[in-house]
Amino acid sequence: MTGLGYIAGLVVVCSIVWGGELAERHQALPLEERRFSPNSRTDSHIEVARHGITEIGLERTTCKGVCPAYTVVLKSDGSVRYVGRSNALKRGEHTGRIPKAQFDRLAEFINEVGYMELDSTYSRTVMGGPTAFTSVVRDDGQTKTISEYDRSGPASLWAVEQLIDHLTRTAVWDEPRN
Repeated sequence: MTGLGYIAGLVVVCSIVWGGELAERHQALPLEERRFSPNSRTDSHIEVARHGITEIGLERTTCKGVCPAYTVVLKSDGSVRYVGRSNALKRGEHTGRIPKAQFDRLAEFINEVGYMELDSTYSRTVMGGPTAFTSVVRDDGQTKTISEYDRSGPASLWAVEQLIDHLTRTAVWDEPRN
């Protein structure tokens, strides 16, 4: 067995040993569907950030109900700036960090979904819903800010918002200064 064949066999064995229902479902696919994708990311894709994004932000507004209102800005160096207002998990101003690799992955996703080409405003005729503003700043100075009222944008925009929220929830927060 060649080195690559051995590794592929080891991956399959590990997925059987450690996998559950979904791993079993994947294992049941025909062998040609389980081969490594030519679109798999290489080490150079993972190690070198070529996305050109320096800042990603999300701001959520209040609504008629108990929608959380906050602003979060993620920077390419891994720093996080957060201001929580009403109904937010954290209130006040906070700073923290996320792994740079997670910022890079989010930035790659933003590029892949064509964020910079999306419309700048999404709205609908209902009243009382929240608005989410997202913003991306590129290293060439180009900025795109999108306003989305009450989930009226495309699924790709929703996914960007959810990923920013996830990174915000998993950030390591600095100790408050007195």
